[in-house]
Amino acid sequence: CDRLSGIGLKFRAWRLFLEQHPNVVGRAVLRQHAYVPKTHSVTLAYKLASELTQIAEAINEQFGCEVIHFESGPLSAVDRMALLRVADVLLDTSVKSGLNLVPFEYYVARAALPPTSPTNLRGAVICSEFSGCSRVLIGSLSVNPWNTDKLVVAIQDAKHMLGTPELAERLYRDTAYVSSHSLLSWAEDFLCDLRRARKKAEMMYITYGFGANFRLMGLSEDFQRLDHDEILAAYKRAKFRVLFLDNEGTLCSTSYISRNAYGSPRASPAEFPSSSSEGELSNLHMHGSPPSEKVLQMLRSACLAYTSPYVALSGLSAEIL
Repeated sequence: CDRLSGIGLKFRAWRLFLEQHPNVVGRAVLRQHAYVPKTHSVTLAYKLASELTQIAEAINEQFGCEVIHFESGPLSAVDRMALLRVADVLLDTSVKSGLNLVPFEYYVARAALPPTSPTNLRGAVICSEFSGCSRVLIGSLSVNPWNTDKLVVAIQDAKHMLGTPELAERLYRDTAYVSSHSLLSWAEDFLCDLRRARKKAEMMYITYGFGANFRLMGLSEDFQRLDHDEILAAYKRAKFRVLFLDNEGTLCSTSYISRNAYGSPRASPAEFPSSSSEGELSNLHMHGSPPSEKVLQMLRSACLAYTSPYVALSGLSAEIL
């Protein structure tokens, strides 16, 4: 029970959802259980629990029935898994959580059930984008808990998905991921990343860019920068020239998106096929567009004005270009 869990934001969004959908009042209850983490002050935790209790009572009084069932205190693992198994929707509104295990426990609680069972057909996950698990649970609905309107829309979307094959597919996809990745495999993946990220003794490193564009580039020890004056002089002396232009990042902008075995940016499965089980960044996909008509016109003019041929290098197929 701490302020980073975003329970207050959850209560606010739930009240707005009920105000916009009065037909749900009396048919749905937000079940919230808060416990005191060992790393937090007990006094502050109980103070926050008292504030949340008052908010829940005020909302219940507003709607004339219990629409929020709030409890605080210890909860056994058996009771927690039982609640997760019968919950229609799991709502995570944490504002800062590096490793939130509750969404994973939600899938584990349903792992023994077939994907088309009635229980799985009524199991949606709404995950805060500030939670570390939101990057790997691609079947969940990702929301910003500070945006109350978007959170209400996510609750409404989850309500409409209940009982649909789409929801069963989402749940089955993430359940398969959680079931196949143990704590040991996660640790091995992280160690592999650390090993790949370490600096090599035979390489030299330079930095460039600023802020979000800051980059660290590794170069071989015998690397030498090209002298601009020498290049210009050689260009003028040459009778025949070939100009190579990189399409992605030069002629047109391109975003690079990577996916590995333990995590990926949120996207549809069609965009990101599964990667290798060793945790390597083996699937590096480029999603770009061909050069604009203005750039193509400039290339045509340059080809007509000079005898030097121009070659565009690209990792995209000829059909896209």
